[in-house]
Amino acid sequence: SLAPLSTWRMAEGQGGEVLAERKTEAQSLLKEIAANLGVSEAKVLLRWGLQHGYCALTRSTKPGRMRENLDVFDFKIPDAEMARLNNLDKQQAFAWAANGMNPMEVAPPLV
Repeated sequence: SLAPLSTWRMAEGQGGEVLAERKTEAQSLLKEIAANLGVSEAKVLLRWGLQHGYCALTRSTKPGRMRENLDVFDFKIPDAEMARLNNLDKQQAFAWAANGMNPMEVAPPLV
């Protein structure tokens, strides 16, 4: 999901406080890299996936947003910035931590 981490699951009982520090760290880094590259944060995330060889599936009904999502081939995230983004992965889910549960403890990632 490309939902802003700063506002993700903030209502009472949704688990937004779980790993809040990690969310802040990820959001700050993403904003910094997007600003340095002169692109949106969403484009950085989509490009990061493409540079890893992942298939990025986007979902939008807005023509402008659809065009923006497809326009990720005119820049490349430098290796140093890719490494910084990759280092955010601590094998801890934070976007889907509902009701204070850490999904990584319930269902660890496939190896």
